[in-house]
Formats: sequence, C-alpha cells, structure tokens
Amino acid sequence: MVMNLSRCYNLAAIPDLSGNHALEKLILVGCKKLTKIHESLGNLSTLLHLNLRECSNLIEFPTDISGLKNLEILILSDCSKLEELPMNIGSMKSLKELLVDNTAIAKLPESIFRLTKLEKIDLNHCQLLRRLPNCTGKLSSLKELSLNNSAIEEIPDSVGSLSNLEILSLMWCGSLTAIPDSVGSLISLTQLLLNGSAIKELPISIGSLSYLKELSVGNCKDLSKLPDSIEGLASMVELQLDRTPITHLPDQVGALKMLRKLEIRNCKDLRFLPESIGSMLALTTLNFVGANISELPESIGMLENLNILRLNKCTQLCKLPSS
Repeated sequence: MVMNLSRCYNLAAIPDLSGNHALEKLILVGCKKLTKIHESLGNLSTLLHLNLRECSNLIEFPTDISGLKNLEILILSDCSKLEELPMNIGSMKSLKELLVDNTAIAKLPESIFRLTKLEKIDLNHCQLLRRLPNCTGKLSSLKELSLNNSAIEEIPDSVGSLSNLEILSLMWCGSLTAIPDSVGSLISLTQLLLNGSAIKELPISIGSLSYLKELSVGNCKDLSKLPDSIEGLASMVELQLDRTPITHLPDQVGALKMLRKLEIRNCKDLRFLPESIGSMLALTTLNFVGANISELPESIGMLENLNILRLNKCTQLCKLPSS
C-alpha cells in the first residue's frame, strides 16, 4: 500500500497509524504545516519508504523507531528545522539511503554504526554539522558519502575503513582544511570531489586509489600543488584543477595513461607544463582557458587523440610548438 499526501499544505497532523499493517510507502513531501510525526509511525514494520522532503516546519521525529525494521529509504531533505535524528536510528537494520540534507542536525547518533546495509548518506548543506562520529567507518556497505556545503571541520580517520565507498563528495566545505591519510585506503573509490573546500594539500596516500576515475579540486584556494604520488592513479579519467593557485604539474602526471580530460582554467600561477604531458595518450580535452602559461611543450604534438584544446584568454602565451 502507498499513501501519497504530497503538497497537502494544510495537513497539520498524521493520525495513529498503528492499525495499518499493509503500508509500505508513505510520502508527505511539502506538508509545510506538519511539526511532528505521530509516534505510531515508529512501529510500522511493513514500511519500506518514508519521504518527508520539504516538511520545512517539522521539528520532531518519533523518538522510538525500533519498529521500522524493514525501512530502506528515509528522506528528510529540506526539513530545515529538524535538529536531531532518533538516538536508536541503528535499529533500522534494513536502511539503505539516509537523506538529511539541508536540515539543522548538529550530529549523527552513535548508533548509526549498526546500519550495516546503508549505502548512501546525504548531509549536504547541514550548516551545523561539524564532525562525523568515529564509528562512521563501520558502515561497511556505504557507497556514497556527501557533505557538500556543510560545516564539517574534519573527517575521522575511520573513514578509511569504508571499503565499498565509491563517491566521497566534500565540495564547498569552507571549514575543512585537510583530509586524512586513511583516504588512501578507500579501495573502491571512483570519485573524490573537493571543489571549493579549504584543503591545503592532498595526502600522499591518494596515490593508492587505483580505481579513482575523477579527482576534482577546482576553486580550492589554498591548494598550490599536487603530490608526486598522483602517478598511482592508473584509472583516472578526469582531473579538474580550475581556479587553484597551483604553480606546476608534477612530471609524474604523465603516468596518467587513462586520463581523457584535464581542466586547468584560470590557474594564474601556472607558468608552464611538463614535457611528460605528451605521454597522456588518452587525452581528448585540454582546457587552459585564462591560464598564464607562456608556451606549450613540444611533446603536446604526441597527443593523437586530442579533440579539444582551449587556450583562449591565455594572455601570456607567446608561441605554439611546431609539433
């Protein structure tokens, strides 16, 4: 059974649902007058999907949700007044997706480590969330962790134990100045997205991410170099360095044999490119718009798969190589 009450703007309360033994999906999107959810919801053992997105005045979620043994998806996105999750959230043994983006939560309950089937956590725009519990590393099934534009100040070392994590997104985290060395242990990671964060350097251990396909650090205003260990990123397809104060690319960048797209737009401190760039034979796109490079290496002529070379607004460029 599905109950969809989306956009019922005048709905102020949910009745006692304890007599409903067939409800599998409850959708209350945009019910802006709801301030709390009836406690009986926490005992709906048949419920698989609960969507409370944009219930912007919701301040209270049932404190006891121990009966939600089969719930797989919990969506609390844009419940901007919701300050906390149930302490016993760990009893949702079947939970696969937890979306709490743009809420007022300041911490995740310690019991979250019991969510061994959890595959996705969305904490984007959580402006009061400064830390993750150390037990985060016990979420053995987690594939995606997203903290974009949150107040996160540090990532616990335990995150390195997330052996199934494929996407780690920390974009526009203005208080995050470093990521732990343990990130190098994320053996399944394919996307590391750090655009606009305050990180000052990438750990050397990043070179161990042999399955990483996309590394994006655009607009990281304090990141001035890449580690030499970048040569270990054998599966890298896209590297984005736009608007960083990076001064040079390490020679080891030539080892990125799978790289197809390299973007270095508006990198004003970058004056030259290494000859090793000619070894990146899979490159199809090179974008240097607005960079201050004065010349291109002769080896660029070896890039036989290159389809797009953008050099507009490179005002310091004096000559092109004969190659």
